[in-house]
Amino acid sequence: MKLMGMSMLVAVSAVVFAWAEPTPENGVTAHRGDSIRYPENSLQAFASACDLGVDWIETDVHLTSDKQLVISHNGTTGAYSNTDKKISDCTYEELAQLDMAEKYRDRNMLTLQECPKLKICRLEEVLDLILSKKTARLSIQPKCACVDQVIELVRKKGAVKWVGFNDANQEWMSRVKELEPGIPVFWDRFNSDVEKDIVFAKAHKFETLVYFWRNMKPEMVKRLHEEGFKAGVWTVDLPAAQEHFLNMGIDRIYTDAPRQLLGIKERLGTARVLDAASQRLEKIIIPEINFSPPATLIDAVNFFSNASRDYDDPKLPPEKRGGVSFILKLGKESKAPLIPRLRARHITLREALQLVCDVTGMTYRVDGGLVVISPKISGS
Repeated sequence: MKLMGMSMLVAVSAVVFAWAEPTPENGVTAHRGDSIRYPENSLQAFASACDLGVDWIETDVHLTSDKQLVISHNGTTGAYSNTDKKISDCTYEELAQLDMAEKYRDRNMLTLQECPKLKICRLEEVLDLILSKKTARLSIQPKCACVDQVIELVRKKGAVKWVGFNDANQEWMSRVKELEPGIPVFWDRFNSDVEKDIVFAKAHKFETLVYFWRNMKPEMVKRLHEEGFKAGVWTVDLPAAQEHFLNMGIDRIYTDAPRQLLGIKERLGTARVLDAASQRLEKIIIPEINFSPPATLIDAVNFFSNASRDYDDPKLPPEKRGGVSFILKLGKESKAPLIPRLRARHITLREALQLVCDVTGMTYRVDGGLVVISPKISGS
């Protein structure tokens, strides 16, 4: 058989993921938006987080004296503006006169052109952005007793499926579930007893428990998972710490540096796929291989692909056995090598693959979950 291209895809085992609506979960919550690169809780920070590909954006909501829902972590403006006002004592129009980027601009030594003035953002504006982007959902932390007003606005905007709530306040988070049971709750915990947290969260149908990063331990993650909860930590910005919690099995990380975390997750995800494929080569036992001419390397690869599914985890039903994916690379005009007589019994897939490569002058590597078979480099 003559191969017409540089490489040939002999067999690929496909895995299809069914994502929950409306967006995929990737476990990255942009804390107050992409707040390491833009003023926190600004439309710029939220838009950047959406464009980066996070699945959730966390923000904070206050009520003004004229009952407008505005975005700010602190209850006063002094952390952002050179004018310090209490949000609950001001009307929205009064607050809108302030430059909420002053302190960020000074702290980062930016010019007014590099960081223009910002007025305080309204929740309505953020919901409009989320609905226009439709790439991330908004996790709302009420900083006062405003859950009813927030949900009323969310309903008005048709954004129920695009929001969640996060906070430590049991009353407020329980109220969310009373009004809209389908809205996810990320229950914030600090120095609390995980067993008591589990009991309360079960009773109120919270989905995720999010602990201050210093409090989270591997055994807590295990317990939460055993009880059907997702485990989160807040707020983690150092790369080593982000990798540490991902390796611990944390489902969700709140971070001011979402771009960095997404990059680490991508790198670790590829490594874990590679590790899984390598482990499968060791664990799959083939009862017998029996090749002889005119069998070629293509025949062997097709056999390995089918055998990897047939003899994958015996606890799984046949239709759920993923097996191993193979790619065979040959040069232009090359013929698939013939296999001399080769027979073995009760052999791992890795051993069988190595035997076939040895007798055909080929080599293999595991690359991103695929087994790539190619000619040996001369002299290797």
